[in-house]
Amino acid sequence: MSRKDEARPHLAKAEEYVDAAGLVMEYGRYNAACSLAVTAGINSKDVICILSVGYTDKSDNHGKAVDDLRKSGPIGKRMTETLRKLLGQKTKSQYSPASVSATDADAAVKRAERLFDAAKELFSTTAR
Repeated sequence: MSRKDEARPHLAKAEEYVDAAGLVMEYGRYNAACSLAVTAGINSKDVICILSVGYTDKSDNHGKAVDDLRKSGPIGKRMTETLRKLLGQKTKSQYSPASVSATDADAAVKRAERLFDAAKELFSTTAR
């Protein structure tokens, strides 16, 4: 299986989740939007890692996910801080009794969009 074949389903999931995050933002569902954005970002990270270094780690360790992205070529390095900030919003959106604000959810969706755009760019420029 080629790297592109392995990355393709992650790219499709990233797109689905980032689109859904934008839609639920319109309904004021900020926790859901943020949670969907985090999932989109993780799938985008997977695309970048697979295409750049040939694998992605499926650990729940978010620090490792950020480190793996940092080591995944120029695009991965450029997107590291975006992923770090996005993953920092996961706990509040999914587990905390406090809710995510509209401003924070909007920031999460924008970060997920940037990660998705980077993954899509890398996918389109990767030969196979």
